[in-house]
Amino acid sequence: MKNKMRARRALHLIDLENQLGGGKYPQQSVEIYQKLYEAHVPQAELDQFYVAANPGVKIQTSFGWTKSAPEYNPGKNGADLLIAEYLEDIDYVKNNFGKVFIASGDGAFIRIVRLLKENAVGVTMVKGLGVMHPEYFALDIPIIDLEDYWNN
Repeated sequence: MKNKMRARRALHLIDLENQLGGGKYPQQSVEIYQKLYEAHVPQAELDQFYVAANPGVKIQTSFGWTKSAPEYNPGKNGADLLIAEYLEDIDYVKNNFGKVFIASGDGAFIRIVRLLKENAVGVTMVKGLGVMHPEYFALDIPIIDLEDYWNN
């Protein structure tokens, strides 16, 4: 039963600062991003969502992203550190999730993406308005580019 649950369940890790192209953004951008994410990134009922941002955009993020309770961490790489911390326990991730979606283009996750792949966890990167580190394109993993849909 546990393996069936794992196969149906995905983990969605979203770095809003990276996805929206910077550390300051309006609530409307968060709302648009959530709609695009829901429309173009596969999701199921049992999926878990984890959204990270800096505390300077707490109000915009909290009211704009309604699918889960965002977490906040100050500093230049605050959101990255929260997401990396969540992925630290590779055994937990591989035993509980069949797939991981990482919505960030930051190079900080390249090593973790490789480890997930080595442990037979499917990984998909999601690109928003921020930059995607070029090394992700060489990892032979799917990349969903939401920027293509932003102005449509």
